[in-house]
Amino acid sequence: MTVLSHSQPAHDVGLDLDALEEIQRRVLWLAVRMVDHANNDRPSGEVKVGGHQASSASIVGIMTSLWFGHLGPDDKVAAKPHASPVLHSLNYLIGALDGSYLTRLRELGGLQAYPSRAKNPDWFDFSTGSMGLGAVAPGFAALMDRYLQDRFGGAGEAEPGQPPVAGPVRNIALVGDAELDEGSVWEAWTEESMADLRGHVVVVDLNRQSLDRVVGDHRSQQLERLFRALGWHVVSLRFGRRLERAFAEPGGAWLRERLERMSNLEYHALLRLPAAAARKALGEGAPPEMAARLEALGDAEVAALLADVGGHDLDAIVEAFEAADGVTDRPVAILAWTLKGWRLPFAGDPLNHGAQLTGAFATIANQISALHLSK
Repeated sequence: MTVLSHSQPAHDVGLDLDALEEIQRRVLWLAVRMVDHANNDRPSGEVKVGGHQASSASIVGIMTSLWFGHLGPDDKVAAKPHASPVLHSLNYLIGALDGSYLTRLRELGGLQAYPSRAKNPDWFDFSTGSMGLGAVAPGFAALMDRYLQDRFGGAGEAEPGQPPVAGPVRNIALVGDAELDEGSVWEAWTEESMADLRGHVVVVDLNRQSLDRVVGDHRSQQLERLFRALGWHVVSLRFGRRLERAFAEPGGAWLRERLERMSNLEYHALLRLPAAAARKALGEGAPPEMAARLEALGDAEVAALLADVGGHDLDAIVEAFEAADGVTDRPVAILAWTLKGWRLPFAGDPLNHGAQLTGAFATIANQISALHLSK
């Protein structure tokens, strides 16, 4: 297993992290605003249609890094169903979707709630509305790519006006951890023909929440062992840079062990506590040097430290995709620890699956998204 250490920042591979941060902020605002408009700004009397602001938020950094820092023109991606607002936002920003559709989420003839090649005006590589299909479809696409390479020496001629296919293409699946409960997923991944696929990457959005609960520890602890047992290369994005720096300080080994041993339920409970109570609970039993360090942190710093998981660290995400490219003899699983509802006021809430911003929060989000749409 490879655990990224942040010793080689993404700047070293030619990416501007400040630009990626600005893009992911815009993507998050657009995705949140899309759902809000569908439920609150349509004419009076229309049915409220719901949406998934929290589930979208957990994968914003991963998808932003992939679209703007890594994908080639021939790569194919299956996005998890609940990431549909993020996918629409990305398509809008790259010029693949007319902005008028952003106000037509879950509307007849408008943008679909889940990625669909048949029903959406924007293009998707894979339809992923049925849970489990998006997880395995890129694997079978990778098998087809290998067949074309073995049988014909490649994918054939490029489309007119397009550059030739250069090297093996990537087939990437972005899946939520709860989606891995589908039996069809592991039935496909245990196929012997999958064991040595080149260019096949599965990114698990490991937010440790399901429809209406925080999931138990068993599955999140199993995932690394399951993928390794299948012979896959595993990249773990567990902690972000703030925590990695804290781990290097006096008493940091204790903090690492505290967080690694912490149950999913306790962790999410800490996320919802006021900062003073979270600081006290996190530091219970800490050695003097770490206790003093935690006590010296401001409220915002405590919240930022607790929320510093690797799946939201742009530097770590970029490095993970670079590491995946270096593996040429087997598939790669990237386990990206994330927060459901990242940067939203209901982050980590066990009942946030269909939650939406209300009142002042929605007003601010709407104003900001309108500002960015006008740029």
